[in-house]
Amino acid sequence: MGLAYFPPTFPKAVIISRVELIQAELPFHAPFRIAISESSGTTNVFVRLTTASGLVGWGEASPSPAITGDTPETMLAAGRLLAPVLLGRDARDPEGAERAMRTRLTGHPTMKSGFDMAVHDLASRLAELPLHLYLGGGRRLFQTDN
Repeated sequence: MGLAYFPPTFPKAVIISRVELIQAELPFHAPFRIAISESSGTTNVFVRLTTASGLVGWGEASPSPAITGDTPETMLAAGRLLAPVLLGRDARDPEGAERAMRTRLTGHPTMKSGFDMAVHDLASRLAELPLHLYLGGGRRLFQTDN
């Protein structure tokens, strides 16, 4: 994948020109319960990346303070540190974006995953493929434990 995935006739670079972080309160229809907590909603951070040509890629980060230590506030702070790393980058290179984020900031896996989703969403749109095919496809049938 990455740059090698695109045909030679593809534009030399597709530059990420805008990064937006959008915080949203999302109530659940029913309480979400796990062994260590219960929640009636979440505050997620959406990542919207826009290229110079207007193409948009989306990602989402959902905090889990008890598991990752992330909160909406720490995710936004991390997002503000990571956003400049992606500005001016080639949207066809998700692996390069991931390396740049890792170099810029240690930890914060939840926010980094939101950016990673947005970059892959952009790359798959540029390749004119659904994301699941861009990532290697999928199976129509799969084995379960039943």
